[in-house]
Amino acid sequence: MLAALFLAGCATKPLPDYAFKQWGTHLSDYDRRNLAAMTTLKGPLDNAWSKDISAFKLIDVYEPQEFSSPAIVDNVLYTGSSGEEFYAIGLDTGSVLWSFDADASIEAAPTVQGDMVCFGSTAGVLRCLDKKNGNPLWHFQAKSEILSSPVISDGSVYFSASDDRIYALSASDGSKQWVYTRGTYQTVAPRLTNSPAYDAEKKRLYHFFSDGYLVCVSAINGKELWARKLREDFDGAIVRRATPLLFEGSVYALKRGGVVEELDSETGNTKNSFNLIKAQEFVVPDSRRIVMAGEGMVVSLDRGTGVVLWKRELKDKTISTLFASQAFLFVAINHTKSFWNTGWFEKKVGAIEAISLDDGRIVWSKELSSSVNAAAASAYDRVALITDRGALTVLAPE
Repeated sequence: MLAALFLAGCATKPLPDYAFKQWGTHLSDYDRRNLAAMTTLKGPLDNAWSKDISAFKLIDVYEPQEFSSPAIVDNVLYTGSSGEEFYAIGLDTGSVLWSFDADASIEAAPTVQGDMVCFGSTAGVLRCLDKKNGNPLWHFQAKSEILSSPVISDGSVYFSASDDRIYALSASDGSKQWVYTRGTYQTVAPRLTNSPAYDAEKKRLYHFFSDGYLVCVSAINGKELWARKLREDFDGAIVRRATPLLFEGSVYALKRGGVVEELDSETGNTKNSFNLIKAQEFVVPDSRRIVMAGEGMVVSLDRGTGVVLWKRELKDKTISTLFASQAFLFVAINHTKSFWNTGWFEKKVGAIEAISLDDGRIVWSKELSSSVNAAAASAYDRVALITDRGALTVLAPE
């Protein structure tokens, strides 16, 4: 399966022994805030180690892409890839602790909770393993591929499948508890790598569906509480983020035209709209600000007044993903590079840049081995991501 498995630069600094917020699922937590809130991470960062976890192919007919992203819990990195193997890897050394053959591509981040690690695959199988040794606990076969990260809470596992269904399973044995369906599944539908957001206190799930509806569902019985039509559909437009975000009683989602809509999480009514640019990604780092990223542009706004705090243009660069720490915005970008800048032998490459949340200054930049589309993860002063050519890369302070 693996074309190569290599370890580079394994002589890294020991991990800090003070407490950090861990990155246990897609976009960090069930609020999907994409925020490394307790980390001191600021950079500059350099390669700590890298491994090739790509699928072996004699000939690449299409430009390769990776969509899965890691979870980081208790100094262990958990990830799958298009190579159909799932890994638990020591974060500080890059050594494989165990692996599991999923027998299908994995295109979403796993979720780690308690003693379990759960993930879905393009074969529509949701698996839960013992996180200590990778032994299978149970699995569930859905009706279509799974491109979401599950929520594990109060004895249940919640996840969505590509046929516009949300499933609730027993966390103990994988038995089905309830299913919510939109009844709108099409034979040809956009592939949305999106996950439910979850309000643990009110026991509510928030999820975007392929028909353009953002829906609030009771986690107790699967009953629809409200639904809002925010898009016509997801065809014909680049949508980096199709996962809603929960913060301070609001749910944020990308509306048609790249508008970030703020809705009341209780009723679904609109509270605010942010439409200064056609956003493809966004993050809400704190009570004051919202940061939006579009084609070659990043803008920070005051959430209350809509006043522009700063604007940063990223020329000739396509923004892929982003996340925030206490003081910095980390942006993964892609651009085209040619041999000696002549226009010959062009190739797509990626980079990660750190931008000050205070004033939009680019503080440092690090080039990656290839382009990147998958979301990054960050914990213990590390950043982990998978490039489109399948290089699982961990960056650490120099």
